[in-house]
Amino acid sequence: MKKEVIIIFLIGILLVSPFVLAQESQTYSGFDRFADNIKLFFSGGDNKVMLALEIREKELNSATNNLKLGEENKAKKEIESAINMLK
Repeated sequence: MKKEVIIIFLIGILLVSPFVLAQESQTYSGFDRFADNIKLFFSGGDNKVMLALEIREKELNSATNNLKLGEENKAKKEIESAINMLK
């Protein structure tokens, strides 16, 4: 009985997690940036390119949100970081 409940619970988590992850992040925090840089360091080939593009997209989304909030300096810094990511 307990095994079935645990299995159903895990399947439920797997089904719900993509919807939770699909929400747009408001800002690209320092911890998220650190985690993505570690992933980028250990990836290679096409995965590295795809991850770099994903990181650039996160930084641009965060810059857009910062502009909406009136934080132009943070937005400029994130745009410059996005440009450097693809070099």
